[in-house]
Amino acid sequence: MAHDEWWTTDETYDWLCKEMNIKPTLDIAATKENSKCAEYIDAEEDALLTDWAKTPDTIFFMNPPNSELKLFVKKAHQQWKTKNIAGMLLIPSSTLSRVHFKPIWDLIVKGVIKAGEDFKPLFKRPQFLDHGEESKKGNRNDYMVVVLRKREWESLDAPDVGN
Repeated sequence: MAHDEWWTTDETYDWLCKEMNIKPTLDIAATKENSKCAEYIDAEEDALLTDWAKTPDTIFFMNPPNSELKLFVKKAHQQWKTKNIAGMLLIPSSTLSRVHFKPIWDLIVKGVIKAGEDFKPLFKRPQFLDHGEESKKGNRNDYMVVVLRKREWESLDAPDVGN
């Protein structure tokens, strides 16, 4: 049976943090068992309805459920734009998924998110855990990592991008 609960491995998470020079403090759409951070937002709290800016220094990590990818990416963009919250997104990078992360794609195209610094396609497909266990199936999607850096200008000056 298909499901959305694919856990990021510690190795992948640690490599992404080092590669992108970021250390998240809040895991979005996580559980106690799979959270990569001390703080997390689980299904009961509902990350799509919750303010992610727990403190002024909150930095989120997000490996969203693919079935709700568009909603989670829009929420990440909204939190960055209105709350000036930093974060790291691990998201599919196929051409078709551009539709789902249009706000992020627009920031990449406009140069707000810089290739190499804030956005990298992953040339090796990350492996995920299936409810904590090594998956019997390999990952069939290409992924990218995107970092939304905290802005030094006022949040009202954040670039307006697509929906």
